[in-house]
Amino acid sequence: MAAYITAQARDSVVDHSGFVFKEGWIFGTGPAYLGRAYKPYARVLFYRTRMSGIIVPQGWSAWNYVKKENSIVYAEVDCTGAGANKSKRVAWEKKLSSKDLSYLLDINTFINNGGWIQRQPKRGS
Repeated sequence: MAAYITAQARDSVVDHSGFVFKEGWIFGTGPAYLGRAYKPYARVLFYRTRMSGIIVPQGWSAWNYVKKENSIVYAEVDCTGAGANKSKRVAWEKKLSSKDLSYLLDINTFINNGGWIQRQPKRGS
C-alpha cells in the first residue's frame, strides 16, 4: 500500500491555493505518491526537489477525480534523484509555462497571497 505526500484541496479554478515544495528532499521507507487530488482543482508543484526511490512511477493519483484530471494541476520541475524519473508518470501531469512557474514560485504573487506571512505571530509576542 502506497502513502500520499500531499492531498491538496482546491475547490475551483479561481481558488488561489496550492502547495509548492521548493528545494526540499523527499525520503522515507515508501512507496509513496507525490499527491492525490482531495478536491477537483488540486494544485501541487515540486520544484528542484530531491526525490529518493520511494516515489511510485506514476507519481500522482487523481483519487476520486478519475476522468476529471484536466482540472488538476500537478507538476514537477527540475527535480533530481531516483524518484524524479518522469518516464512513467501519469499522462495528465502538467508542464508549466515559464509564466505559470514564475507565478507559483514568486513570494509576492502566490506564496504570500493575501499577506498571511506578515500576519504570523512574532517571536516573543
